[in-house]
Amino acid sequence: RQLELYNSVSDAIIARTLQQNSHPLYQSSGLRATQFFVQEFPKSVNTIVTKCIRNIRDNKLEELTQREIEIFKTPDGELYDTSVATKQFQSRSQVKEDKPTKKAQTTRPSQQTAGKKGKQSAKKQGPTKEEIEQQKINKQLEAEHSIRQAVNERVNQTISSFDLLTSVFQSNGKLITPEDFAKISDLVLLLLNHVLVRTSVTQCHRALSKCTSFSQALGLRIGVLTQRIFDESPNKMPYSELSQTLVSVISKLLSMAQNQPLDVSSFIYVCPLIETGLLRPTTFRVQQNAMSLFEIHATSSYPPGRPLAALLKAIKANMMPDKSEACIVKFSESDLGYFPQQLIDGCYSDSPAVRHACLSGLMELDALDDPTVASLQVSTTLWFIQHDGVAANEALAREVWATYEQPLFQDFSEFYKLFANPSLFVRETNARALAQLVHQNTPDHPELSTKTLDTLMNLYQEYLPPEPVVGVRGLEFAEDSAFIQRQGVSIALQEFYIAMHSSDVIRFFKFLSESPLIDGDDVVRQRMIQAGIRTTEQFGESQHESMLAH
Repeated sequence: RQLELYNSVSDAIIARTLQQNSHPLYQSSGLRATQFFVQEFPKSVNTIVTKCIRNIRDNKLEELTQREIEIFKTPDGELYDTSVATKQFQSRSQVKEDKPTKKAQTTRPSQQTAGKKGKQSAKKQGPTKEEIEQQKINKQLEAEHSIRQAVNERVNQTISSFDLLTSVFQSNGKLITPEDFAKISDLVLLLLNHVLVRTSVTQCHRALSKCTSFSQALGLRIGVLTQRIFDESPNKMPYSELSQTLVSVISKLLSMAQNQPLDVSSFIYVCPLIETGLLRPTTFRVQQNAMSLFEIHATSSYPPGRPLAALLKAIKANMMPDKSEACIVKFSESDLGYFPQQLIDGCYSDSPAVRHACLSGLMELDALDDPTVASLQVSTTLWFIQHDGVAANEALAREVWATYEQPLFQDFSEFYKLFANPSLFVRETNARALAQLVHQNTPDHPELSTKTLDTLMNLYQEYLPPEPVVGVRGLEFAEDSAFIQRQGVSIALQEFYIAMHSSDVIRFFKFLSESPLIDGDDVVRQRMIQAGIRTTEQFGESQHESMLAH
C-alpha cells in the first residue's frame, strides 16, 4: 500500500509539473512539492527518477532536424520556408482574409448587370495567380504551425523532466542508484549542448555533483569544466585557462583514486574529463594520468561503455595504442556477463588496430562461452570478423569463434543491414562472410543458396531509383538515394559464385541482363560485371552449352 501511495503521489506531482502549457506557478509548486516529497519519503526517489528518464528518452530531442528547430524558433504566423511562394509573395507570411474592396462595394447596378457572361467566363478561369500563391503560403503556415506545436510539447516535457531531476538531486541526491546515475549522465551529455534545452540540462548537470563523493567545490569545478568542453563557444573560457584547469583537476582525481578508487557515480561524473584528457591532451602528463585513471577503474564495478569508446578512439588516433588495448582487455577480464556494444561495433571499424583491440577484448569476456548471452548480432559479428582480410585479425577471430561454440546460423538479416554501411571495407568483408556462410550451410541446408540468391536479387530491385517522369522540361529523374545499398548487393553477388547452385546460373544471368549491367551507378555496374565473370569462370566448363543457348 505504501508503494501504491508513492506511485500515486509521484504521478500527481509529475503530471502537474509536466503538464503542457501549465502556469509557471503550477510548475514551480510541482518542483517544491518534489523536493519536500523526496525528503519525507526517500523511497520515492527511484520512482520519480525512472519516470523522468523515460520521459526524456521518449521525447527524443536529439532527433530533431535543423529544419524543425528553425521552424520552432520562427514566431507563429511567420513563414520559415519561403520556397513555397515566388519572390514577390514571400513577404506575405500571414493568413489573408478575403475582404471586399472599396471599388467592389461601390459598383454601379449597370455594371453589375452588364457583364453576366463576362462573370461566368471569369469563374471558369479559376483563382488568380495571387490567390494561388496565398493558398500555398497558408498551407505552409498551417504545416509549420503543426510542427511548431509538436516541437514545443517535446521541448517543454524535456525541460520539465530535467528540472524535476535537478530538484531531486538538490534534495536527496545521495539516494540515486549508480544505474540511474549512469542513465541520467548519458542523457545530460547527449543534450548538454542542445540549443533548445541547454539551460535546464546545464543546471541538472551541476546538480549531479551532489550525488558524488566530491566536495562541493571540486564537484562544481568538474561540472563547469565538462560544460566548457562540450560547449560550442569555447571563447567563454580561454584555452590557457581551460588547459590549466584540466591539468589540475585530472591530477587531483588521480591522487584521490590512487588512495581509494572513486565510487561509481563519481567515476561516471568525471568520465568526460578523463576522455578529454586522453584524446585531447594539453600535455603528455595529462594523457598519462587519464590512462592511469582508466586502468585503476577497469573492474566490473564500473560501467565500461564510455571508457571503452574513448580507448578505441585513442587506438584509432594512434594515441598510446598498446596501453589502450591492454586497458580494454582489463575491462573485459572483469565479470561483465554481457557483450559490450562498443566491442561489437568496433569490429566494423576501418582501422585494423581497432578491430584487433576489440577481438582481444572479446576473447577475454566471460560471456563468450555463455550460451544464454548469444544473439544473432553477436553471431553475425563474430562470423563477419573472421573474414577481416588481415591475417592476425582473422586468426584471433577464429579463436574467438571457437570459444563462442555456437552452431552455424541461417538468419542473414544482420548481413543484409550491412549493405547500407558507408564503409567499403565493411561491405566487401560482409560479402565474403555471407557467401562463405551460405557455402558452409549448403550440406545441411541445400535450399539456402537459392533462397539467399532470390533475396539478393529482390533487394537490388527494391533499391532501384524510381522511374523518370515526364515534366515541364522533359524527363525528370528522382534522386538515387539507395545507391550505397545497391553497391552492397552487387558486391555480395560478386562473391556469391562460391555458394551458387548450378541450377540457378541461367536465372542469375537473365537477372544480370535486365538492368544491373546498365545500372546508373558506376560501382554497381562494374561489380555486376565482375559477378558475371566470376560465375562464368566457376560454371562455364560444366554449363557452357546451356549458357550459350540462353
